[in-house]
Amino acid sequence: MEVYASIMVSRFIGEGYMRPQAVPSVCLNQTTASKYQQLLNYLGNHRILIILAFAASITVMFFYRPFQQMELGDQALYDYCAQVIVRGLLPYRDVVDGKAPGSMYLSALAMTAGKSVGMRDIFAVRLLNVLFVGLLSSLTYVIGSHYLRSRTAALIGSLFPLMFPAYAMMMIAGTQPKLSMILFGMFTLLFIARDKPFWAGLFSMLACLCWQPGLMFTGVAVLIFSKYLTTWRDRRALRVVIGASIPFGVTLLYFYVNAALADLWNWTIVFNYSFYAAKVSRPLDRALSHIWDVTEITCKGHVLYPLIGSAGLLVFLVSRVQQKFTNSERGKSSELFRDALFLIPVIYLAFSLAHFLGDDDLIPLFPFLGLFVGWFLVAMARSLAESRVAKLLLPRLRWVRFAPVSVPLLLLISTYAQVKEHNRDPGISLRYQDAELRLVSDLLGANDKVYVHRCLELLVFLNRTNVSKYVMFDRGKGDFIEAKMPGGLQAVMDDIEAQSPKLLLISHLGQLSPSHRAAIRQWVEGNYESLSLDPKYEQLVPELDHVYIRKPP
Repeated sequence: MEVYASIMVSRFIGEGYMRPQAVPSVCLNQTTASKYQQLLNYLGNHRILIILAFAASITVMFFYRPFQQMELGDQALYDYCAQVIVRGLLPYRDVVDGKAPGSMYLSALAMTAGKSVGMRDIFAVRLLNVLFVGLLSSLTYVIGSHYLRSRTAALIGSLFPLMFPAYAMMMIAGTQPKLSMILFGMFTLLFIARDKPFWAGLFSMLACLCWQPGLMFTGVAVLIFSKYLTTWRDRRALRVVIGASIPFGVTLLYFYVNAALADLWNWTIVFNYSFYAAKVSRPLDRALSHIWDVTEITCKGHVLYPLIGSAGLLVFLVSRVQQKFTNSERGKSSELFRDALFLIPVIYLAFSLAHFLGDDDLIPLFPFLGLFVGWFLVAMARSLAESRVAKLLLPRLRWVRFAPVSVPLLLLISTYAQVKEHNRDPGISLRYQDAELRLVSDLLGANDKVYVHRCLELLVFLNRTNVSKYVMFDRGKGDFIEAKMPGGLQAVMDDIEAQSPKLLLISHLGQLSPSHRAAIRQWVEGNYESLSLDPKYEQLVPELDHVYIRKPP
């Protein structure tokens, strides 16, 4: 029985320590052996583990009550952009933001599908996100089994992010460009492992079209398929480029036909490179400190996890370097794809030193963090079990290598505890937010106009289009408008005033330049008066203490 248990756990880990053929037939009778073999095959079935990762993820996401969470922040912005698309308008031409449009169109598609069955538009988006999280978990498991050759590490990687309430809340409360970016990026890694350069290129560009840093997946695919730019004759790297050019070309053609190509270029490339980067960049020491502080807060003080993940990344990197100089891998390309697993997080971390603002910037790292935590535990358990001391003094210590098999179960238990703790005080619900914003909407007639700066949940709730495509002037947008647009920011303000919006919601002015901030405040104070909401709601959402209604003529 001990031997069969060893086989079962070894095969689950995926390291191939024993082979079933080596088991003595006298260990168990035929009936018992058959039952253990069935259990072995069941636990070792990739499809079962893929389904487990998917089911566990979507179950946890529903435990966090996605249809009760408030509509806030950047997710409200991208939900609003999706609503604009559903109304037949275009990003950049009719609503301005600096991110690529892919996730907005995915949410618009979900809204359209939800409307056909009578589902509220933001609920359709959140349901899509829940499915995306489940798919991401399944993909993480598949990637781990391909790249790490360990089903235990792969399953740990797929379940690990579920432990953190912050991860779940970032995923389920509205459109999340970084979720769709990393989802398409993980597809890219899968196609790299399966030696399908065309599809790797296509999905890498889909990642980029959801959020521009997704271009790193295209670059890594080219590196791997060209053997680090040393081989071009087999045209595999060229197939990556061809695959990537298809969604890229379709996007350019679409915006060109709709007379919005210049807007796309200005706001996704020129603005980000020349203005936004300068606003958010930090010196190296402050950037590292900021990343660590955000990570610590997001992980609720469990700094051990990112440290273990970093150690796992280092162990994997060292093992890859060692294998490249051994006779078993020297001169071969069949194992080269495994380099992609450490290239992506290293490149993204380098990018984050110049651009890292909040906890949502950790989203692309969560799958890799989980995988390398799993890899570290498996590698350390195996090394301990195979050490000379263990073999000489404690033969039974070889079972230590199987200890990581219990980690997925411990992760699920910890996740349940985190969900239960979070739901004790869920905060203000979407229903309460709806009631508060309805007090505002009741002041508006059918033809009354609204201008919102930065706090887009009001527009999402009203399902109305802002009187200006400029929904925010912070983080360099005001400076970009001043430098690039005819008439600058004053022309934008004059256009808004000409339309006489009845209601304003103005927030985040502190991030504007002093002259722009003073000009906006002077215009607001001269034409509008403050409108108060429930103090409890204003305390949770400080931006909503800046609601104004137009003064009587």
